[in-house]
Amino acid sequence: MAGTRICYFGTYEADYPGNRVLIEGLRRSGVEVVECHEPLWEKSRTKDRRYFGLRSVLGLSVRYAWTCIRLATRAVRLGPIDAVIVGFNGHADLLMARFVANAYQVPLVFNPMLSIYDTLVIDRAYFAQRSLAARLLLTIERTLCRLPDCVLMDAREHFVLFHELLGVPWAKYRQLYFGADDRQFRREKYDHGKRVFRVLFYGKFQPLQGVEYIIKAAALLRDYRDVRFRVIGTGPDYPRVRTLAEQERLENVDFVDWVDFGRLPSEIAEADVCLGVFGTTGKVRRSIANKVIQALAVGRPVITARSPASEQLLTDEAEVLFCPPGDPAALAEAILRLRGDQALCDRLAEGGYLRYLRCCSPEAVGARAVEYLQGLARRTQVLADASRPQ
Repeated sequence: MAGTRICYFGTYEADYPGNRVLIEGLRRSGVEVVECHEPLWEKSRTKDRRYFGLRSVLGLSVRYAWTCIRLATRAVRLGPIDAVIVGFNGHADLLMARFVANAYQVPLVFNPMLSIYDTLVIDRAYFAQRSLAARLLLTIERTLCRLPDCVLMDAREHFVLFHELLGVPWAKYRQLYFGADDRQFRREKYDHGKRVFRVLFYGKFQPLQGVEYIIKAAALLRDYRDVRFRVIGTGPDYPRVRTLAEQERLENVDFVDWVDFGRLPSEIAEADVCLGVFGTTGKVRRSIANKVIQALAVGRPVITARSPASEQLLTDEAEVLFCPPGDPAALAEAILRLRGDQALCDRLAEGGYLRYLRCCSPEAVGARAVEYLQGLARRTQVLADASRPQ
């Protein structure tokens, strides 16, 4: 798609994996990507309940107003472009992006990764569903998410929510998997010679991740001295998880509050198996976790909860090992199975890596996105020709 020029617009998190991979993938496909970006959300690593309190939201609103002025100033100087893309987490940018796309007479594409209402109200329960805040949030998201010409989502099950809850027409849906950046998450040789079987989880301790089930699985495996869990991160469920571990008096779990994102590939490479998500919220059915894709890119076996979204991408016992969500016993059994079967570990590592190359590498993500952009460009041209006076 040489000669194509795309504007990646807004206050999206520049270092978020989904944004980085899509931008890099487009560039590898010959697209010129101009980033019209102003940072806003990156300043807070953990966005807990207090982050969405009234005082915090008012402060963010004031800063966002100034950000909009800077974005508008940059937008008028863009020059010719062929599309505007708003990435994660750019919900608030959609209205301005719609004006920019209209001004340049190009399509607007949204790559949201998630629904704000689903995340804050349904999954994390920061607001009661019948509260004024929840109803207002739903109304705003419904209005904004209908503005793009195209919405990119990782799984069909995920877009069902956007269609049924937010009223986004099916015609706007385009399937695009999350990716992992191969400049950072590189394949590493799988070493079976270690004396300790290391089980890795990292995340922000959100309900969908079900970290408590990982701790309960560790409790079931406490007598296996060569199995050790490494749990990295903090977040809303962290205090409850640490309390559970202390109550169980677990000595086979190492907690690490946080590591820099740049260190994650080495953490994955040192693991014998990486864990995905195991929660029981509805979001688990709709989501394919970033951490799963990143582990596949490094070439490590993955255990994660079986879900319609995950089964859309991955095949059980060929590319990943599935277990039921919210089932510590099944998780413990899966860990022991990999511990005792090196051939299965190798098969999952190889199959998972090949699936990553086919569907989730920057090249794969970029090529799929280019197909959609070409289709949108043709449709935009047809509409423009039809609107001209005869």
